[in-house]
Amino acid sequence: MAIIVGMTGSVTHEVLAADTARELGSGDVDVLGSPRVVAWCEAATLAAVNSGVKDSDVVVGIRISLEHIHPASIGESVTANATVSAADGRIVTFDVELVRNDDQGGTLLAHGEIVRVVLSREAFQARLNQGN
Repeated sequence: MAIIVGMTGSVTHEVLAADTARELGSGDVDVLGSPRVVAWCEAATLAAVNSGVKDSDVVVGIRISLEHIHPASIGESVTANATVSAADGRIVTFDVELVRNDDQGGTLLAHGEIVRVVLSREAFQARLNQGN
């Protein structure tokens, strides 16, 4: 198993009331909240590398840079896409985007970069148990 540049993953969701800025505490309007955008983009990164990661490893986020440029309303369908843009040892960088599934061919709602690191699941858990 290996993570290579070009691997892709996607997740599609319908925006629900629980996904809004108001419900997530990141604003006071009923549109898709940025915290949910980040979570869905992170899920897309995991979908991208799932086949390249050993069961004994875990892939954790270490940096997120995201620009949320357009709103999405409750009931709209959106897709988060992730592409591995760099794989340097244990560090994996992804280009991510969130698009509205619409008649215009997918209006871009957010885009950015997520960096994750591949770690031994056992070592990661041991570190957590030590409080570090």
